[in-house]
Formats: sequence, structure tokens, C-alpha cells
Amino acid sequence: MAPPKDRSRTDRPSMCPKCSGAAPRPGERPALERSVAAISALAAELHPDSGAPAEISYGNNKPVTWWHQVPAVRPGTGEWYWATHIWKQPTKSRTGRRSRNGKAAGINGCPVCNSDQADASNSLAAWYPELAEQWVRGPAGRNAHNTPVGSKIEVTWRCTSSQGEHEDWLAPPNRRTAKALRSGCLKCTKNVSAKALALYHELRTHLPALELEAPIPLDPVPGKRYRGVRVDMWEEALQLVVEFDGWKTHGPESWRDRAADDCLKTERLAAAGQTVIRVREDLDPVGPHDVVVGSGWSAWKVAAAVLLRVHQLGLHPLPDLASYMEHGTDTAAADVEKALLGMPYRPRRFPKAPKAAAVPRQLKATEPHADSWLTPVGPPYPNPKKRAGSLRDYQCRCMTVVTGLPQADVTRGNTKSCGCRQDASRAFPRGRADRELTQAARQWARKTGIEVRENGPLDARVLASYQLHAVGMASFLGDDNLIPEGAVRGWVDDEEIALGARGRPPRHTWLGYAASVLAQLAKAPDEDA
Repeated sequence: MAPPKDRSRTDRPSMCPKCSGAAPRPGERPALERSVAAISALAAELHPDSGAPAEISYGNNKPVTWWHQVPAVRPGTGEWYWATHIWKQPTKSRTGRRSRNGKAAGINGCPVCNSDQADASNSLAAWYPELAEQWVRGPAGRNAHNTPVGSKIEVTWRCTSSQGEHEDWLAPPNRRTAKALRSGCLKCTKNVSAKALALYHELRTHLPALELEAPIPLDPVPGKRYRGVRVDMWEEALQLVVEFDGWKTHGPESWRDRAADDCLKTERLAAAGQTVIRVREDLDPVGPHDVVVGSGWSAWKVAAAVLLRVHQLGLHPLPDLASYMEHGTDTAAADVEKALLGMPYRPRRFPKAPKAAAVPRQLKATEPHADSWLTPVGPPYPNPKKRAGSLRDYQCRCMTVVTGLPQADVTRGNTKSCGCRQDASRAFPRGRADRELTQAARQWARKTGIEVRENGPLDARVLASYQLHAVGMASFLGDDNLIPEGAVRGWVDDEEIALGARGRPPRHTWLGYAASVLAQLAKAPDEDA
């Protein structure tokens, strides 16, 4: 029975209790196809105290007891045993998919196996005691004994092999235990994949001198600044290079196709006398000695293919190869596990090229600026400041010796004296011009087309030019009705008057030149008389 409004709801309309898997009425049994008995995996984990599987609907919301047994290991002895997990959970929650933060997180089940709870069978300390030693701190109340292996909480870890030299880092336990997400000390972490690392340890059982991430010096390529290449594995005595090309990083579906780079690297190594064996994972070979393997091959199977190629090339005698081929399982799994969990490792660096003997820098002597009053005294010498120009000693026209002047500033004309030119320019008294004379000169300049300001002090060149024009001395003026600058400079040199800081005639020189011309004009009639 159900009211019509319940059956007409759009969000969750009511249906037949037996067809929907809902809990039956008291005294009724659910349909067999809607009971826990219809799902063999749930029926096997139903606890006997909960009742018969055929009597419990898989849509029941009442908690029932579940249990199962999983293999576990004892931390102290390493002995395997069957751990029993018992928990309570509604049947309906086990038949639906659980979600975390709005994302599907798998089927609901044992909280211990789902890493929601921890006990002695799934704790980090039980399965990974070496990681428990690196545990520094976690969230409040959490430690390596009550944290499951697949936990995603942020934990602070400390490298136990660096004696405090390496910094602590943050990482969840699941990234340190899952083989696809292994992360360790930031300083000790290898720059190779887990598959390449497993292959390296397998090959070392027959090639003990094999080196991981080895640098090989090569002649530089034009346009490249690198003086060598770094390979995955190298046996220096045999001149053997083994490269592992995974399909995720070297395949066409990766972020870039590296086939051309792999081929160029193989050619450069072969030209240097190296025998290159590339392990191509589900990829086409690029070299004559490449080995093509599958992405699902074990480390032993890949190592067997590489060793067989080494035997075919006759690079090294392998007397135990036949027995290794019949072994069938990884022989260096323990070494691989230690390396993945953060075994300290530092790849060898490229050998440094010998430095050439230091050649003393040859300092070039340059001449001072044409308007400079400075004369060099001795050769230039190095500047104690880094990346600075050479220094030099100079003697000024006033006979003052200046030491440690930048030679470039004197050559460019930025420094033209010891400072006496500026002092002489500042010490000269600036006379006050007559107001009527200034107004008359301003009107004359406007009539002749010379640009002047409406008010304020008048330019000394304009004022001096007007004085000569007013007495009929226009012959001393240029085409622009102004006194030529060259005439003033010549008069300044004759009178040995100091120029301005930038080599320009000061204000008083224009007026002085005009006064000297007027004095000559006044003196001329007296001589005629």
C-alpha cells in the first residue's frame, strides 16, 4: 500500500517493495533475487549472527554484522596469519557506490581494508617499519601504528640516512607505499622510474659494475652548451649503455614524442664507441640493438631479454644466464623495495674540464676628451670593484693631481677637470642687468624673429647681440642676428677664461665679449686722433 502522492514524486517515487529491494514487512521474506543471497560476495561476508542471507533484503537500511579474513603479517616476527575484521554496516550502503568529496571512491566495504580505520593488520608500522622510522609528526593523535597504509593524511617525514642534512618533507602515506606513486626524500629521490630502477637491480645480479644515471662525456653538439649526456645505466668497462624507454614518457601519446631525440642520442653514443641497448616498452625500436618488451612484463623478464642481447653481442660472458632464465621471478625485489622507499643515492657528476691558466687583463689606454683639462699621468690600472672600468691618474691644468678617476668618464668628457672649472663658474659674480636695456633687447629680438620668453631674465647671448646692434656693430653678428659661438670661444681661449661644466660658454662670457668689442670701438677714435 502507498498513497498516490508518494508514487508520483519526481525525486524518488515509491515502488513495489519486493522489486525495489526495500525491507519487507514484518513476517515477510524478500524475493530471492532481491536478497543478500543473490549477491555471492555479500553473502560470503555476512556474519552468522545477522541471520540467513535469503532473509535480508539488499536494500535494507538496518545495520547488520559483517566479517571476513585477510592475510596479514606480524610486525615483530614477520609471520603471516589470517586477520579477522568484523564491522557493522547497513546492507543498502554495501550495494551502492560510496563517494568522497563528490567523487566515486569504490564500493562500501570493510573500513580497515578501505584504509578508513587502522589495526595491527593494515597499519603503516606493520607493513613498512622503515617508513615508521621516518615518521616525524602527523595530525593530532595519529602515528604510524594507528594510520593505515593507504591513508591520505599529510604526514611530515625525515630522511634517516642523511643525518639531518636533508630537509623534512610532506607526503601522505599512500604516496609512499603505492608503487605507482612512490615518493621519498627530495634529496635522495632518483630521477628514474620505478621500472627502470627494478631493471637496474636485476641487471646488477650479472653486471655488478653497472652504474645508475651515469654521465658520459661527449663532444659538444653545435648550438648546445652540454658537454655530455646522462644515461640510465652504464657499464664503463664493457662500454655498454642500457636505456629504458617507457611508453608513458617516450611514446607518441606522451607530452612530446621523443623518438627523434632517442635516435640522436643513440647515434652520438655509438659514435663515441658505446654499445647502446634500448629497452622499448611497447614502442618501435630506434637502434640496431634495441629490445622490445611489453608494459606488463616483470623486471626479471625484461632483464632476461637484455642479458640475452648482451650474450648475443658477445660483450661479456654470462655463465649463469641459463639458470637465471629458468628462475621465473625477480631476484632483487628486496633491493628495489629499499631503493623505492628512499635509499640514499647520489648520481655521479660530469667531470669538470680543466681550467685554462688565468691571463692578466690587458688594459687599453685612451686619450682624454678634446675639451678636457686633464692630462694622463701613468698607465691605467685595474679597478678593485668587480665589473667596473679601469682607473687612471690625471693632472689638471691647475696643476692638481687627481688619482683614481674612471678612464671611461674622462674619455667621454663626463669629467673634464679636477673640479676647478665648476668652482670658477660658480665663483663668478652674476651682475644685475638693466631693466630698460632688457626690455629694449626683448623688443628687438621679437622684431628680428629671435624666440625669447615673455618675461623673466633674458638670454645673455641675445642681450650681448643687441648691445652690438645698438651701436652699429652688426658686422660682428651672424646670419641669425646673434653673436657666433665660435667667436666667443676664441675670445675665451685668448683670455683663458674657464668654460662651464659641460663645455659651454658661461653667461658672463657673452657680455664680456660684447664689452671688449665696444671697448675696441671706443679706443679706435682716440688712436685716429
